[in-house]
This record gives sequence, structure tokens and C-alpha cells, in this order.
Amino acid sequence: METLATLLKYCTRQAKINKEDYFDPRYAKQEEIALYHKECRIRTKQRAACFTTFAARIASADSEVLLPGHYDRLEILPSGEPEYTAGQYPALEIYLALFNYLKTTQTV
Repeated sequence: METLATLLKYCTRQAKINKEDYFDPRYAKQEEIALYHKECRIRTKQRAACFTTFAARIASADSEVLLPGHYDRLEILPSGEPEYTAGQYPALEIYLALFNYLKTTQTV
């Protein structure tokens, strides 16, 4: 079975924001750079919300087994493997999905 640590690693991979998706550094416009930085801050705040609200669970992530099921766009397969179906942009959605999973499974 996979653990919460596996899900955290998965989320980190999904949350990558590539500068090249926003602008060409050689010809960057100020509004493109500003949008990139804004979305990086949004992602950082979402991650921080997960890590502060559920700090105790995340601290023991290696020992917490993932619970199979559907959690909005995040699915934990019966094998324990996480799978995420993106809506618009995974980097800005994955930590919301993680927060939802942690919130939904906190009393289990």
C-alpha cells in the first residue's frame, strides 16, 4: 500500500510551474512575468494551507496509508496509487485536491 508520503511526492511533481509556459525570457512582457509570479504565490499559499492545517498528519506521512476512493479530481486507486485528473491547470489545482483529501479523511 502507498502512504501519504507518496501522495505528497506526487503532488509536488504535479505542482511544477514552468516559466517557459508563461513567457519567453528573451521577450518577456511585464504582465506575463506578473502572472507567472502571481500563480506561483497562489500555489505556495495552497501548499502552505495543507502543510499548516494538517501538520501532524504530514509529519507522520510515512506511516499513514492512503484510503482508496474518489476525492473530487483526485482518485486513490485500490492499489493505493494516486491519480489526478486536471481541470484547467494541475499546478494550481493539485494542492486543493490534497487539502480536500486530507480534510475528507481526517476523522477516519
